[in-house]
Amino acid sequence: MLIADYHHHNPTISFIINHLTLFFMKLKRRLFQIPDADLIQAGEVMELKLPDDLAAFTAFDSTITANYPAEIRQLLNEVRSYKPDYLVRKDQENLGAAFDAAYEHCLDEYRTILFFVKKAYKDNPSMQKSFGVGVITKTKRMQAGFIRFMEQLCDILAANKNDLVAVGCSQAVVDGFAGVVDALRQADNLHEGAKKDRRVITEARTAALNSLAGKLVAIEKAAKVIFKTDEAKKQKYMLPKPSVKDELPQPEAPAASSPQQ
Repeated sequence: MLIADYHHHNPTISFIINHLTLFFMKLKRRLFQIPDADLIQAGEVMELKLPDDLAAFTAFDSTITANYPAEIRQLLNEVRSYKPDYLVRKDQENLGAAFDAAYEHCLDEYRTILFFVKKAYKDNPSMQKSFGVGVITKTKRMQAGFIRFMEQLCDILAANKNDLVAVGCSQAVVDGFAGVVDALRQADNLHEGAKKDRRVITEARTAALNSLAGKLVAIEKAAKVIFKTDEAKKQKYMLPKPSVKDELPQPEAPAASSPQQ
């Protein structure tokens, strides 16, 4: 593994890290402890049922206005306008895989070039070093540093390509290397952008869910008083209760390893 983080290549570790990250984000920001889908479903039910009893709610608590059903609908629409975290995370993982592929391709092309660098400059250690011989081992573990080095290498390669072609390096490999590096840079930008976007999207969606939860909790609390002697009607406005499995992430069991030969 030369550049991608370890958890990119280990699905179990990736699953645990992603779910623990989301779990602690929820601990800090979420004002409810039931699954998002349950909260959304409760909102849909209350939006439909509330008009039947709205006069009773408004008479009891004037902050529950005639606009409440429409406000609940607006919040439901807002929540649905954002991708759920598992989809955002999947997009991020796909972009991570695309970066890994672009990195491996760049590395393969670079190794080819390096073969001919050593051939063309076998008696010139200084020239070899300018192409990364003995240097790249220090750079390859740093993603940004690796890309910067490859960008600099494009200029060095352009200035010395005739020497490499003269000892057998393919002209297509030499001329195409800048495009390979550009593809790597773009893949890196997309992946890093997805990491930042995930936080923004998750926070915006959580804020909308919190606003929805606030309205539903207000209805639930009022219903407990208004309908204290009418259990059936009261239950229409009760939110689902959280379970232990809702509060903690449940990582998948790692796949059984193959027996050693």
